[in-house]
Amino acid sequence: MNIVRRKTDNGVVYANGIGQFVSVGDNAFTIDEASAEWNLPTGGWDTNDYDYVSAELELPLDYPQVEYKLVYADGVYSFEQL
Repeated sequence: MNIVRRKTDNGVVYANGIGQFVSVGDNAFTIDEASAEWNLPTGGWDTNDYDYVSAELELPLDYPQVEYKLVYADGVYSFEQL
């Protein structure tokens, strides 16, 4: 699973299981297989505000209707409701 999260609160802003993260210029990243239909930010996500994680996770069934943050504890990532 590819997960993009806000640095301020670890809130998940995007998640999918396709492609890999790649750099866009000096201060941004995106997903290599993204197409226009995905509606990702045109210039990628700014690394000052966002970071990414690739991890073996299942998205909660109510995502994106319910906002989650990504939590890392004891070597394992999980989702917690914000």
